[in-house]
Amino acid sequence: MLVPSLNTLIGDIGGTNTRLMYLGSNGDIKRKTYPSQQYSDLITIVQSFIEDYKLSIERASFGVAGPVFDEVKAKVTNLPWHLEAKEFEQKLSISKVKFINDFMAVGYGIELLSDEDYCYIHDNKTTVNNPNAAIIGAGTGLGVAHRVFIEGQYRILTSETGHSGFSPENNQQLDLHAWLLQSISPVSMEMLLSGPGLVNIFRYFSYINYGDNYEQNIADILSLADPAKYISESGLNKVDEVCEQALNCFVDIYASAIGDIALHYYPIEEIYIAGGIAAKIKSKLVTDDFVKHMHNKGKMSENLSRITIKLVEQGDIGLYGALNYIIIQE
Repeated sequence: MLVPSLNTLIGDIGGTNTRLMYLGSNGDIKRKTYPSQQYSDLITIVQSFIEDYKLSIERASFGVAGPVFDEVKAKVTNLPWHLEAKEFEQKLSISKVKFINDFMAVGYGIELLSDEDYCYIHDNKTTVNNPNAAIIGAGTGLGVAHRVFIEGQYRILTSETGHSGFSPENNQQLDLHAWLLQSISPVSMEMLLSGPGLVNIFRYFSYINYGDNYEQNIADILSLADPAKYISESGLNKVDEVCEQALNCFVDIYASAIGDIALHYYPIEEIYIAGGIAAKIKSKLVTDDFVKHMHNKGKMSENLSRITIKLVEQGDIGLYGALNYIIIQE
């Protein structure tokens, strides 16, 4: 971890968790994770963190899961949080506060990764210096960004691609899409490729297996604090057939979406899969089938096969990036 020249607060602000870390110019480190949904706003969390550890903060950088405007305003997509830098600076006596998109933070965190922080899903052994990349990650939502080397340095171009439309690729996915349209319109990629999205897929397969009264059969699962965790773990361990069907479908859609996003940003040499879900279902992603689904793009399949795919296993990559970004601005 880089040691900043000023006392710095960095944050990874998501719909599920808010992760804060303090890095003192003397090497001191403090960190804590807060359940986001239990708080009415971010500033309350940050104030509690500062008071608990008796910190003096000179600057702060937050990666935010949602749209960011000119680094001074942000909206957390899956929470009713509206963030303004001036409010943080005035109420918390911080000289400089910056907001960046969470996948912009992931992008800036990539250059701080060591070899142990990721694994290869598909290694094309690219020899290109300063390779461009697409970054995608499913968690509470679906994040996407483009990493481009321009004028001697990397730039991270953010997007809200997760809210673009879901494109079914087979009859099963067409049926899933039609079923979801009965209650959700439009059906975005994030409504399938996220924790809540996995639950949506699970509900569909429950309907297929149990019929119109399916909700009675899965009420206990849906009432769990984190039903997506139960579904993914049960699917991985093959202890529940419906969970396994849902997880397999989720993985197929994920692979296809990664291929689509690679084409949107093409030409690129690398894809980084980040987010809170991927590392937890690693055994489903590090497979030939996953790569084949991603490459299944007709005339462009051969082009996609030349792209190296890396699975990020470092859970702090968003924090790394928030720190790296503010240091770059010095």
